[in-house]
Amino acid sequence: MGVHWFWWMVIGPLAVLTLWVFVDSLVFASRRATTKFAAVQSALQRPVVRTSAFLSSLDWTIDDRVIAVRSAYVGSGGSVRGMRGHLFVLATPLRVSAWAMHDLQVRQERSRSTWDDRFTCIESGVPVREGWLTDTVRANIAHFFDNQLAAGVLRTDRGELQHAAYWSAVGDTSDPAVLRDLLARFALVAAALDRAATRRHPMG
Repeated sequence: MGVHWFWWMVIGPLAVLTLWVFVDSLVFASRRATTKFAAVQSALQRPVVRTSAFLSSLDWTIDDRVIAVRSAYVGSGGSVRGMRGHLFVLATPLRVSAWAMHDLQVRQERSRSTWDDRFTCIESGVPVREGWLTDTVRANIAHFFDNQLAAGVLRTDRGELQHAAYWSAVGDTSDPAVLRDLLARFALVAAALDRAATRRHPMG
């Protein structure tokens, strides 16, 4: 009987954790995404377009750049760079065609004094330009992640700049000022990437 009790002590907590993760992914995660995206819509006061049961979005314009704010569900049949589930996504097209052939992924690993200590940067595809990761680009990326809602991965995907985060990692989305600040910082990153990818031609 002692052996059975030992195995119950080992397996029991794992079974409870597995059940909780299952229930959370099926019930609570969906409710969380719906509630938080509704708060985004209320804060920004923009109409929502429901493309499908898995994707809703609204647009926010800064200067002449349109940013799509999305609530997306990615199931087991697909992934967004390895991310599945209920996601909070920002997206805007980059204006330099070179980004269509170059993939970038920036993830904040820890808060440290230097950029290289704070972020992990992964690149693949055709380089946009040698030395594109300038001090200005680095500063704008760090500035973006200083917003409390920037809780995910910043990346480029087929010429589109995106930020994707799990709704469970995103904080309060009801504050209009915080949301507008997040989108303004995102637009600055997009502009910095476009400038950095523009090839400079020699004079004469």
